[in-house]
Amino acid sequence: MKSTHHQSRRSFKETASFTLIELLVVVVIIAILAALSTSAVGPIRASMLQTQCSNNMRQIGQGLFAYAGEHDNTLPPVFLVKPSEAKGQEAYWNWAIWSYVYPGTTPQWPNNDTQFSSKAVVKWSKNAFRCPSTSRGAIKAPSVGALSDARMSYGLNNTMMLMDSSGTWQDMRTASIPLARMMRPGQTAMVLEACNADAGFNTWGSSSGLIPHRSGANVLFFDGHVEWWSGSSIPAGSWSVYTNVFWRGL
Repeated sequence: MKSTHHQSRRSFKETASFTLIELLVVVVIIAILAALSTSAVGPIRASMLQTQCSNNMRQIGQGLFAYAGEHDNTLPPVFLVKPSEAKGQEAYWNWAIWSYVYPGTTPQWPNNDTQFSSKAVVKWSKNAFRCPSTSRGAIKAPSVGALSDARMSYGLNNTMMLMDSSGTWQDMRTASIPLARMMRPGQTAMVLEACNADAGFNTWGSSSGLIPHRSGANVLFFDGHVEWWSGSSIPAGSWSVYTNVFWRGL
C-alpha cells in the first residue's frame, strides 16, 4: 500500500509538471500571436485612415467644383475676408463650400467644426474637413519650421493667384481662383493636407504642410483625382518652386 501510494504521488507530480509546461507553451504562443497581430494592426489601421482621408478629399473636390459651377467657374478665395480680420471658421474657404459638400445644410458653429485638437470646441465631429489621422496631432512636413496653430486638416492651393510686385499677400489670399488658369489640372495640386486654410507653395513649405500618412500626404488635384505623395517629393521650401506645375498649373 505504501509503495502504491508513493507511486501514485509521483505519477501525479509528473502529470502536474507536464500540464504546467503545456500551459507555459500556450502562453508563449498566445504572446507571439498577440505581438504579430499588433504589428499587423498598425499598418492596416494607418491604411484605413489614409483611405478615409482620400475619401474626404474627393468629397471636398466635388464641393469645390459644385461651388465653381455657381460662381463663374471660380473657386472661393482661401480667405473670405482679409487674413488679418479672420476671427473664426466662417472666414475660410471650407466654410464657403460646406453646403456644397453637404447639400441642404448650413454650417453652424460649433456643430460643424472643421478644426482638430484641443483648440477646437468640439474635439471630434466627423466631417470631410477633418482627417482622422491629424485628429491625434499634426505631423509636419520636412521643410516646415513652426506649424500654424489654425489646426486644420486641409488647405487650398492659391499659388496661381500670386500678384505682381504691386499686389500683396492679402490680395492673393482673398482672390477667387479661376479654374481656367489650370493648364495642366492633372498635375496641379488643388487641396493639400495642411494645418492652415492656405496651402500655397510658400506656406505649405514653411508653416502649414502635414504628412500624416506614412511620412507623406494625400493631394487632391484640379482634375479631381487624389494621390499619395511622400513628404520629400512635394516641391516646397523655397521660392524656386513657385513656377513648378504642381503649384501654378502652367
